Amino acid sequence: MQTMLPLNEAQQLLLSKTKKIPSKQVDLLTGIGMILAEDIAIRDALPHFRRSAMDGYAVRSIDTIGKEKVSLRIIEELPAGKVAINQVETGTCIMLMTGAPLPEGSDAVIKREEVEILDDSAIIPGNIPTGQNVDPIGCDLNVGDRLLQGTVVGPGEAAVLASQGYAQIAVHVRPRIAIITTGDELLDINASLEPGKIRSSNGYMLYAAIKESGGDPHIYPVLTDDFAATKSILIKAGMENDLVLSTGGVSMGNYDFVRKALLEIADESLFWKVQIKPGMPTVGIVRNGTIFLGLSGKPNGSLLNYYLLACPVIAKLSGKRNHLFPKILAKNENNLPGNSTGRNIYYWAKASYSGEWRVALSEGGQLQSLMGYNALIEIPTGSKPLQKNDNVNIILLKDGNY
Repeated sequence: MQTMLPLNEAQQLLLSKTKKIPSKQVDLLTGIGMILAEDIAIRDALPHFRRSAMDGYAVRSIDTIGKEKVSLRIIEELPAGKVAINQVETGTCIMLMTGAPLPEGSDAVIKREEVEILDDSAIIPGNIPTGQNVDPIGCDLNVGDRLLQGTVVGPGEAAVLASQGYAQIAVHVRPRIAIITTGDELLDINASLEPGKIRSSNGYMLYAAIKESGGDPHIYPVLTDDFAATKSILIKAGMENDLVLSTGGVSMGNYDFVRKALLEIADESLFWKVQIKPGMPTVGIVRNGTIFLGLSGKPNGSLLNYYLLACPVIAKLSGKRNHLFPKILAKNENNLPGNSTGRNIYYWAKASYSGEWRVALSEGGQLQSLMGYNALIEIPTGSKPLQKNDNVNIILLKDGNY
């Protein structure tokens, strides 16, 4: 087992041990929010006919060239979804609605607001260019284009798939992820506070984070500081899930049984400790092909471990194309101390873009600072103090996720 790995090495080691979950055919509605497991071909041009881009009148542009106005006889009214019975010929036009197929003989549409109606004729402005207000065949989707595997089926993707008649799609099923919290000091959410004890919050925090990442979270009962029980529940969770996350019990205390249990059940021990702050005491192992991550017990360290170490694993299990969050430069809003800890320091932050990225600390204690964040400020070891408006690296966790 390797100790005190740099973050990038720990991430790559975890990813090298992670395999995508096999694909499954599901109906389109079930597959929304999941990841495509195969390329999807665009098989029908959209639109597959020339269509009107607005309510108006289909005309022959040549009838309007060199004229200030022209009177055209209205020979038909055409709603969307219908094909014109008549052909537009010299001196005629057809009234049509947005989305209606362009009638034969016409090559332009003049919008309704620009037309004056006189009896059964339309007074049309002159010099209408060919193709005006006409959607050509394939202007939206072309035959041969593809939706690539690894794409999340979101609103736009669902619309494209439906337009192409894909009632069934192959997706990677959401990975099932165990959440195990440990510690005699933890109380149930419904319990009254007792001296020296706190209500368990890490499980709910990770549950929300996993849901946000597209995983299928499962919370196990809180473990007491008992080695045999810890070992037993870890083995059980590994058999029932694609990834096992535990929080607490991974440091050097007399009652930190999780690290000892993980190392004892491991087929392969990957690392203990990662060069990050907070969340340094983190354990990674593999058992029967399943990755176990023993995360920090402190809320801010546990959630940092989750985003930096567990999220890449979930992304690969899910079949996503990108496994790591994007890192960008932003203007710093706060004065930040230098870093001589030997570990990269991460601060919860709120980033926004208005011509440039700017980032400010998410203020407060361990839990309060976890509200409203969408980024991490990264301060590499060896960095000098930073002043307001200095450039700083940020990792976008939301508004730029994957």
